[in-house]
Amino acid sequence: MVPGAAERLNTLPADLRPLGDAARALLEQPGGPSDDGVLRFGHRPWVAPENYAFTLYPGLPADTLAQYARQYGLIVPPVYAGFLATVNGAFCYGMALAGVPASMLGSPPLL
Repeated sequence: MVPGAAERLNTLPADLRPLGDAARALLEQPGGPSDDGVLRFGHRPWVAPENYAFTLYPGLPADTLAQYARQYGLIVPPVYAGFLATVNGAFCYGMALAGVPASMLGSPPLL
């Protein structure tokens, strides 16, 4: 089990409960290190050495999202802004939910 993972999943807002429930089902399966705040569940080395069934990234502060949106002329729908505040991107059984790459906030922005 990833240390602190259950506690973090329990803090997800109600609209993200399905993500939390799906991740919680994998708590007892091997997960990756979480020193960087990233939660990884369900190690699948037969797909790739660092592949996990479920990956959740730490949330993004609202001011950082506002800076990113201004910088790139984006309008982020409120429902997705709420998602990014809690989980700045995720990979869920092959589905990717995009977040804001920190490298794009630097000078120069790097991808």
